[in-house]
Amino acid sequence: MTIEELCASIAANRSPFFATQLAEWASDSLRFRVFAEQYRDKLRKKLRGMRDDEGVRDLLAELEAAHVLLRDRRFTLEYEPYIAEKQRGPDFRATFRTHTLFTVEVTRMRSAAHNKRDLYGRIADEVCEKLRQMLPGISNVLYLRASDEPNAKLAKLDLNDAMAQLFAIYKRKDEAFFTRRGLDGSADFLRRYHRLSGILIRPAVASTPPLWLNALAKHPLSSELRQALLAV
Repeated sequence: MTIEELCASIAANRSPFFATQLAEWASDSLRFRVFAEQYRDKLRKKLRGMRDDEGVRDLLAELEAAHVLLRDRRFTLEYEPYIAEKQRGPDFRATFRTHTLFTVEVTRMRSAAHNKRDLYGRIADEVCEKLRQMLPGISNVLYLRASDEPNAKLAKLDLNDAMAQLFAIYKRKDEAFFTRRGLDGSADFLRRYHRLSGILIRPAVASTPPLWLNALAKHPLSSELRQALLAV
């Protein structure tokens, strides 16, 4: 199957910008092309279910994460394996060097923040939502895709500070804050927060480390895995 046939099979003329980006990544990486071929039926079904361009861009963020990771031959990926197992879970089950399992959940900031407070609030919203999909007993990485819109405030992001402010809300026992975000209060937040091993932000922001590490993670990332993620 050619790249053109692959993209036509998945996109089916529903989203030209999706097909264009998919073709670019498939041309850039043979491993990503094989991945797209393996999951083409699932991708076609997901794309057909998208109601608007924002949903399409969310799907592209997931595929961007696959493209980024698969450029390193030490990574292999399974796409949405937990759905087949009839449980909610992260987007990818990943393997590093054939023996180190971890998960990757992808989220995209859908719009630009207008100020630092708004930006940190947006990150808190994304993290709280995705904590519900983090699994116990394994390292979990959140792939945070910054908005596609130009955002000068994002250049000033300090992810360490943003996460410290979120944890400060937990320390204040602000139950309403967490229940509004789908969690069962501060205790539930902490239980799930322990499952988050790190946050990989893309594209990289000069003012913040591209990989934030959770010092309270029950399953921290190994040194070798951290270095590999920093290099993607």
